[in-house]
Amino acid sequence: MSVDLTGASLRGASLMGANLGSASLTGTNLAGADLRVADLRGVDLTAANLTDTVHDDDTRWPPTFVPPPSR
Repeated sequence: MSVDLTGASLRGASLMGANLGSASLTGTNLAGADLRVADLRGVDLTAANLTDTVHDDDTRWPPTFVPPPSR
């Protein structure tokens, strides 16, 4: 099942441990979100705002995606 969160504001959201499957987060504001242990492997992060996000070595990113530094 795919969820479309295109353009949503998830600013500061706690997504710790979330499995977002194949969600579309295109243009989503994730500034300050907690992405530790989150599984984002099938997620579309095109133009998403990842400023000041918190993530760790257990956060799973889409193939070839280079995450910004964790805050």
